[in-house]
Amino acid sequence: MLDLIAAQKVAETAARAAGEEIRKHIGKPEHTMEKSSPHDLVTEVDKKCQEIIESILLDAYPSSKLLGEEAVGPGSKAAIQAVKDADPTFLWVVDPIDGTLNFIRGIPFCAVSIGLMYEGKAVIGVIYDPMRDVLCL
Repeated sequence: MLDLIAAQKVAETAARAAGEEIRKHIGKPEHTMEKSSPHDLVTEVDKKCQEIIESILLDAYPSSKLLGEEAVGPGSKAAIQAVKDADPTFLWVVDPIDGTLNFIRGIPFCAVSIGLMYEGKAVIGVIYDPMRDVLCL
């Protein structure tokens, strides 16, 4: 049986660690790349945050899987297909910087989003606003 409180604490730790990276680089990413349109962008900070989150989550739960936004093709169809194709037994779903356009422009309104699917059910959701240091569960 999964200890949901322990898993939530790990997700919180991962979100806060990614938040530190966001605070360091908000409004000044070195590289910005277009994914599917001029309004669907990704930066090296998105990728770094996803790596930070993935490292923490998979270190704590090595048998789990991770579905991160930066590993999914562009567009909503690709995201829907990625979720359908994923194994929902123990799956972390991650958006390392939810609000990348705001992040790029230096608008302090973005978040780290981490969810956990366990045995096909959504059991944990963590949203962290690194600019205000606000964590929602």
